[in-house]
Formats: sequence, structure tokens, C-alpha cells
Amino acid sequence: MQKETFTAMTLRRMQMKFHAKRALPGNWLRVMFLVLLSVLASSFCLSYLLQTVDVSVLMSENPTPEAILQALVPQPITRNYLLLVGVSLLLYWFLLSPLSVATARFCIGIACLQKPKLPVAFSVFTDFSLVLRSMGLVLWVGILKLLWGVFFLALPCLVFYAGLLLSSALLLDLAVLVYIAAIVLFVRKTLAYSPALYLFAENPSIGVFGAVRESYAITRGKLTEYLWFELSFIPMRLLVSFAGIFGTLFFTPYYQTATVVLIDYLRTRHDPERYAAAPKEGEE
Repeated sequence: MQKETFTAMTLRRMQMKFHAKRALPGNWLRVMFLVLLSVLASSFCLSYLLQTVDVSVLMSENPTPEAILQALVPQPITRNYLLLVGVSLLLYWFLLSPLSVATARFCIGIACLQKPKLPVAFSVFTDFSLVLRSMGLVLWVGILKLLWGVFFLALPCLVFYAGLLLSSALLLDLAVLVYIAAIVLFVRKTLAYSPALYLFAENPSIGVFGAVRESYAITRGKLTEYLWFELSFIPMRLLVSFAGIFGTLFFTPYYQTATVVLIDYLRTRHDPERYAAAPKEGEE
């Protein structure tokens, strides 16, 4: 297969984003409502943990690493605090996992140029087994990403530790470069699991492991293009960081709808016969 040029990938990425912009009008408010629910659910689940954080220390000038750690984690760590952490994270996992699948399912409908209704998304919560499988998918993908994180970050940590032992400035500088390279490789590798949520949302019958396997298969050989796709959203993400929740409400529907279009392209490219494209809008 002939290797595609960067220009070809850029033009295709622009087409994907244009399709998302074209599909969203008439759906913005409903999908923004789903995003708002996710933000509120996250805030509710983690609010009890945030109450234990000493904000004054974090806002002070030049806080030491020890002070930051003590501000984030109360000292001493009590059994009640560990219980609070466990309950908060469990509640976050229980609520956000199916809600993520629901939002993905809704965005799939938008990308197909439909006008999905909110019951399409909330139908996830009517099936308790689907809720549990959503939680299982999030957990399994999280475990895989954690293992790859340990794998990629092991080398820079060893180089940094060797630099400290030998008091070598060269090794310490090298550790920074290796760390940056490891982060890029980690992000690129774990992108292979990102489509799993959307594949599962569209067809829950494939199961947790089936969604992850198919996600890995359709991204094989396309991870670099996927990485460029993600990097192209960095300027918009920076703007969103200043706009707060309002920026998130506008950006997330656009980003997720564009991601659905990308995933549809990846699986069609992976298996054209299985995913034979139906006539697109405007085509005969």
C-alpha cells in the first residue's frame, strides 16, 4: 500500500471536521445537555475530595513539592479519608462510564446526519448489564493504558535515577528528552484504544474485549494519523481552557462528532467489504 502524504492526511482531517460542523446544527443543545450532565456528575463525585485540598497552599508563590503533596493529601492519611477516596472514585466510575457511552452513542447518530433524541442516549441506563459492561470497558482500557504507561515511563525514570546517583547533568538532561519521547510514544500507542468506546456504544453486542480488539485492529498502521488528528485540536483546547465550562460545552460535541467520523474512516479502511459504505448524502 502506497504511503499517504501529510497533505493528503491534512485534507482528509479537514473534511472530517467540516462534516462534524455540518452535522451539528440542530443537535447542539441536546448534546451540550449530555456534556453538562457529565461535568456535573464529575463535579458531584469529586467534590468531596476537593474539599480536603488546601487551595491556599496551591495558590501561594513557589510552593515546595512537599507542601503541594500535603495540600493535596491530608496528613496523616486516615481510614475515613481512604474510604472517602474509594467511595468517590467508585461513584465516578459508576456514573461516568455509562454516561460516556450514552454521549458517544448520541454523537454517532449526529455523525450519521440524523436528529437523535435524548432517549437514544439515556437508553444505556435502562439496561443494567449494559451499565456494568460500560464500567468494564472503562476499567479494562484504563488498565491497558496504565500498563503501557509503566512500560514507556520506566526508561526515563531509570535514566533520571542514574543521573541522580552519578550526579551527572548530562544524564539528567537526557532523562528529560527521553521522558518527552516516552510521553509521545505513550499517547500514540494508547490512541489504539480510544475508538473502543464508540465501537461499543454503536454495537454493545461485541462486548468489552471485542470492542478493544476491534479498536486495536482498525488503528493498526493509522496511529500517526490519529495522533495528528488529536494534535490538530490543541489550539482549540487551549482556548477552551480559558473559556471554562462554556468552552467545554461547545468544544466537546464538535470533537466527539469529528472523532466518530475518523473512526468510521478507520474501520472502513481496515475492512472495506465488512463496512461497505452506504451512499453518502448527495451521492447516488
